[in-house]
Amino acid sequence: MTVIADIVGVDNGRTFFWDWMQDLNTTVELDQKSQCEGMLNTTRLSIQEDDWSWVSDSSKGFSVRSIRKLCLDTIPGEEGHVFLWNRWLPKKVNIFGWRALMERLPTWDTLRKKRVQIESDACPLCEEAAETVDHLFTACSFACEVW
Repeated sequence: MTVIADIVGVDNGRTFFWDWMQDLNTTVELDQKSQCEGMLNTTRLSIQEDDWSWVSDSSKGFSVRSIRKLCLDTIPGEEGHVFLWNRWLPKKVNIFGWRALMERLPTWDTLRKKRVQIESDACPLCEEAAETVDHLFTACSFACEVW
């Protein structure tokens, strides 16, 4: 098992001397090293043994209820999305609806946000606007005819 002390030497608690197995060659590697150093310069290391704690509710410890509350509290805008599962529909239809509500469908817009290289984010059905979940289900003239 590798520990931080095996990789990083600390001087005065602020300067880090890296002991890499290979030299960093690319600009990406050097940039990542610089970002890592920037984060570590604000960190204090100690020789105490690490311990685990749940920051959200330290008195009761970790629970599913506490993580759900934390997630709902951090969703910007509304109080959180509520999706009612329909038992009459197949699970895959419910999951598709939930993914559409959460904007997790692989539209051109979401792929572009994930830095997938695409030529155009225009809707392939109507080519009138960017292909988003909202556009596909409410504004696309071709999809509206199908619905």
